[in-house]
Amino acid sequence: GADALGAPLGLLFSPMRAIDGLQTVRREPVTCGSCGGVLNPFSQMDPHARRWRCPLCGSWSPFDGHLLTATAPPLEVSHEHATVEYEIGPPRDDTPAPLLVAFDLSVRAEERGHLLRTAQAWLDQLPAETPIGVITFAEAVELHELGCSPHRIWHLPHSEAELPLDSFRALLRLPPEPAEEAEPPPPQQLPPGSGQPQGHAALYGHGAPPQGYGQGYGQGY
Repeated sequence: GADALGAPLGLLFSPMRAIDGLQTVRREPVTCGSCGGVLNPFSQMDPHARRWRCPLCGSWSPFDGHLLTATAPPLEVSHEHATVEYEIGPPRDDTPAPLLVAFDLSVRAEERGHLLRTAQAWLDQLPAETPIGVITFAEAVELHELGCSPHRIWHLPHSEAELPLDSFRALLRLPPEPAEEAEPPPPQQLPPGSGQPQGHAALYGHGAPPQGYGQGYGQGY
């Protein structure tokens, strides 16, 4: 358990890191029916019983989907492909996903230099056509518009950065958000005797309905 660890456990994720020989799996990942863990090289396969064991929670899950008709072990259980990329849904275009990054420039000058060098090294690894939005904040919040030359900077003091959403959009010359349509009020229920029609008797005055009303339409109309 966690108490038996001599040092705290940590994980380092590098989602933008390039991996040589990365394989793409064009289907949904196989997940554990108990904890949702994904099939991986540490899973135990039992092809005779058509099930696999999750290494995270120890639960067995039955083969489903492509595992029922597979003639060879799936790619993701191979130790040579411990990391795979799942492509779900129809093939997507080659346009990189847009990124929005925020930098805290209120740190010391030395730390700010390390931050900028790290950011530059990270940006150099991105495709050239990647849309990027940049926000910097220190004494004020600055929005950087990089799609023009020279690029523009929207300088927002704290008093303006905390404006209501409508005022903030107007400051950036953005159109206001469309107003939500109000739901119609429920029909008003009027009490009996208020002068409004109440059943057959009210439709035809305070007496009984005219003779012959409802006749010829079957019993109980």
